[in-house]
Amino acid sequence: MDTLHEVLSRLFPAEQNLVVDQCQVEADSVCLHVFSCTTRQPCPHCHALSGSIHSHYERRFQDLPWGGLGVCVSLRVRRFRCRHCQPTRTFAERFPELVAPYARSSAAVCRLFHRIVVMVGGEGGRRLLTSLPLRVSGDRLLAEQQRVLLPPAQGARVIGIDDFAFKKGSRYGTVIADLETGRAIDLLPDRTGATVTQWLSQHPEVEVISRDRSTEYERACREGAPQAVQVLDRWHVFKNVREALERQLKRSQGTLDEVARSFLPVSPRRRSRLEEAARRARYERRCAEVAQVKALAAQGLSAAQIARDLHRSAHFIRFSLRVEQVPETRHPPRHSQLDPYQGRLWELWTAGERNAMALLRQVQQEGFPGSYTSDLLPENESR
Repeated sequence: MDTLHEVLSRLFPAEQNLVVDQCQVEADSVCLHVFSCTTRQPCPHCHALSGSIHSHYERRFQDLPWGGLGVCVSLRVRRFRCRHCQPTRTFAERFPELVAPYARSSAAVCRLFHRIVVMVGGEGGRRLLTSLPLRVSGDRLLAEQQRVLLPPAQGARVIGIDDFAFKKGSRYGTVIADLETGRAIDLLPDRTGATVTQWLSQHPEVEVISRDRSTEYERACREGAPQAVQVLDRWHVFKNVREALERQLKRSQGTLDEVARSFLPVSPRRRSRLEEAARRARYERRCAEVAQVKALAAQGLSAAQIARDLHRSAHFIRFSLRVEQVPETRHPPRHSQLDPYQGRLWELWTAGERNAMALLRQVQQEGFPGSYTSDLLPENESR
């Protein structure tokens, strides 16, 4: 029958020839002391085998948990002399199937981290792993994702090209995807035409390029891959149609609001005089700001310069230059317990009843469970 140490040794990759020397079990963790029984190791510089041991040191890293217990592996790493290098060099033995150089977690744990961060992200993954005895931060999970290399671009016939943000509003790059496999195959450091042209010239196998309406990408595709057919991708077609429709509707939003109000029944609940005055003041202030932006643009100032001078966002500046009539902001009506009784209140009000307590008694007889409120008066005269 196999001993406990022999059973534990089988948990590690067989090609590493690892042996469990000692197993320490504590209240919430297990510590395994492991060493390699190989006699010779290849030099990472000249790849010659060496059996001359120079020294050794202990290296600790975490492994996958066992039955709710955290696992710490204490690995004895030997340093070997390489006498083929001149001058003689020393190197540490490597365990590529078990743990990467300088890593604090085993390869199996790193693969688990990568799967989790891809599905739920950094902070979501950190919260998910709190149920396991694995110590990790959200930043560490994101760093693990960034270390995963993209597969090399080989034989990609149909590709898609688009820009993406390394840091939104500051630094952008270009992503290239294989549309037949649905996977990204390369990330370029910028979105200039010269970079895209250079990449395409190195991949003459490209036959079809899907892109947006960018003139920079159009020129790069024409120069870097003249043999390829350029097509406008479906997502950008729908995006451009939606944006054009939104621009057209926003230009006429004031007229559309008036037409819509003419078909809607008048709500018995109205704003108070103070609320209506505040709403009107906000609308007039917004109209003045839009007029100021249009006046500065008429003087020849760029949108970026206007945004800096007025300390407003670029989105507001673009909106002001595009809109013909400033639309009024409409908020959804407030809901209260009185909503089912508004029709009855309106009837009493038009019949000449102006006493709030009398109105309250009437609706209480019909089932209103609340008490006195100023909303009992349809015109909000109490305010």
